[in-house]
Amino acid sequence: IMNWLTNDLNLEYDYHLTMGGAVYPLYNAKDLALHLQQTKRDIWLGELTHTGKLLEDSNDQYKFLMRKRLIYTSGKQKYQQRTKRYLNNGFVPNIPEFIQTNMTKKTNSGNQGVFSYKFVKKLTNSPEVKELFATAKYGCCCCLEERTWIAAASIIGYKKQALAKASMFQVWGGEKNCQSSMNNAVLSVNESICFRNEDATEGSAYLQESHMNGDAVYFRGNETMTALRNAKHHGFMFARKFSSEDPSSMKLLGLIEKEFHHK
Repeated sequence: IMNWLTNDLNLEYDYHLTMGGAVYPLYNAKDLALHLQQTKRDIWLGELTHTGKLLEDSNDQYKFLMRKRLIYTSGKQKYQQRTKRYLNNGFVPNIPEFIQTNMTKKTNSGNQGVFSYKFVKKLTNSPEVKELFATAKYGCCCCLEERTWIAAASIIGYKKQALAKASMFQVWGGEKNCQSSMNNAVLSVNESICFRNEDATEGSAYLQESHMNGDAVYFRGNETMTALRNAKHHGFMFARKFSSEDPSSMKLLGLIEKEFHHK
């Protein structure tokens, strides 16, 4: 889509927003445009935490694809096997060194990111980035969105920006009990629901002992608006996820419009 807009249609624009479903902005359109122009950045990824830990340049979450699966169709082998099993069977994946070097971090997907025109132009014109996406899409199960965007940004010289503040506020759980969960929660103002917060932004109102449970940070639905105010204050532009089938989630959207969009 980026290539089609930029190189085929030759459209010029300030920023390309790749908002996936169930996302809602914390700014109205005019304020969001002004905010993007004032920040003078070229890339925001969706999120920069994994299991509560903030991604940093010196902190590789995993080694290159060792927990993922490569596609392999030769002989009687299964269509998908974990990389370690291939290596044990003598299979050596022909992955270019520049991909192995850069694809070592995990983040939220690129369909929750913001990219400047300059960044998109470099991205779509880079042969190495094209090879990266082709390899990730057709040669690896479950790694395209989570790993490719930081790698692509690094290849064209934007690693530092890719690891800066993210654009998306997101929580996990959404259950009555405060417990560890990797389920993307539907945001709401239902006070009986507990959310696990991975907002590792410095100064987060919820990085407090009163909200800690082990290594995780939790808050209830009646605190969601406070969490969103804090998220916006620390640079988040969007929040997810919302559901039109959840009345409490729709009530939260109304509060966001009233407080953030029509202030």
